[in-house]
Amino acid sequence: MSILLSYNDFISGINSYEISRFEFSIDDYSHYKNCQIFLKKTITPNNKIVFLVSVQLTLDKTEFISFYKKIREDYKLFYFGRNSEKKTLKQVWDKIIIKKIVYSKDFEETAE
Repeated sequence: MSILLSYNDFISGINSYEISRFEFSIDDYSHYKNCQIFLKKTITPNNKIVFLVSVQLTLDKTEFISFYKKIREDYKLFYFGRNSEKKTLKQVWDKIIIKKIVYSKDFEETAE
């Protein structure tokens, strides 16, 4: 059974910190088979809690970026080869296969 979630619901959930981890792959593109977007809580030197939204597209972390507080929807994350332009998450959403969603009430710590 596949997990369904609209793009707008995902963006709303991750940016409001209701979703803490989102694991997915891109259908028919093996390079992006172990992707995840997750919240990372950081404590600053003055004890302020700051959230980063981190995007890890490959296991070796060669394609990794973090955004302060909210994901940048206009950021082109995905590169599908030399003759292709980079694409945003929204542009590839219909090719995403959702593997797992962890909601904030269900998690204690995020991955590094």
